[in-house]
Amino acid sequence: MANVRFGVALPKELAERLDEVAERLNVSRSKVIEMATSAFINYLEALEDPNKATIFVVIAPASELEKVVRALEPLEAPAFACVIMKSKYVILLINVNGQEVSVLETLRKLKGAVYPIVYPGSNGV
Repeated sequence: MANVRFGVALPKELAERLDEVAERLNVSRSKVIEMATSAFINYLEALEDPNKATIFVVIAPASELEKVVRALEPLEAPAFACVIMKSKYVILLINVNGQEVSVLETLRKLKGAVYPIVYPGSNGV
């Protein structure tokens, strides 16, 4: 497949971080942008595919656990697979099938440090 060239304008701080990542991985800026773009597109496609189960990894302060659980209860879709308590933080593994966008939007609305990470799995994960 032929490559297509185009310019990208980034904020200075983001460009510096991009350069750091490229250096750590020993690849070019273009390769890092290609990798990031591919990951982002795959992420969006996974969220929109109703036939895929998705695992959300949520990292939140332990003090926010009840708030996270309460926020997700009305959706009736998430199945909590595991709650791991480590010092001041909790790690929740949430198996979701079909309401990924709703779950992600709900998590993003929460105040406090809630970091959802999405792992798109195959159907029935």
